[in-house]
Amino acid sequence: MKFIEITDLKSANDIRQLYIESFIPDERIEFDQLFSGVFKDFRMVCLYNDFGSLVGMMHYIVKENFIHLNYFAISPKFRGQGFGSMCLSWLKETYDNKPIVVGIEEEDEHADNNDYVSLRKKFYGKNGLTLGEYTFHWNGVFMTYMHTSTINSDEFMEHITHIFPTIINIQKR
Repeated sequence: MKFIEITDLKSANDIRQLYIESFIPDERIEFDQLFSGVFKDFRMVCLYNDFGSLVGMMHYIVKENFIHLNYFAISPKFRGQGFGSMCLSWLKETYDNKPIVVGIEEEDEHADNNDYVSLRKKFYGKNGLTLGEYTFHWNGVFMTYMHTSTINSDEFMEHITHIFPTIINIQKR
């Protein structure tokens, strides 16, 4: 297994496909924007197996006090095999256990993808992330965030509303 940083769009076609199939349209921005200046200090790191197949992708932003794991996906054929946990462990080790923060949808029993949302929340919980103190709406999706360690929630909300200015209805839990 190899973690490889992708710095431009030339080698990103397989990543683009994984991104599109892993996130519902309301959770996505245009793929090319992931490499744009709005995501200052971003990293796109992918996990490849020994045969050169894309196993997973992590788009994250390194801030002074936390890492914002913005988009994270494991290829469907590799899910359930521990690769997601491996990626989170790699992030923790690479950045000296700096807190990791990830936005997730709030569970909604009426939503078509609620089973997926529940699985994602369980996965992050199993990997040591806990619920943050704010909820918000972004692109019509009711969201919250989970994080490792203690973070300054106000600092995170300032960061995320800067990169996603269409966030509305920010409320404490």
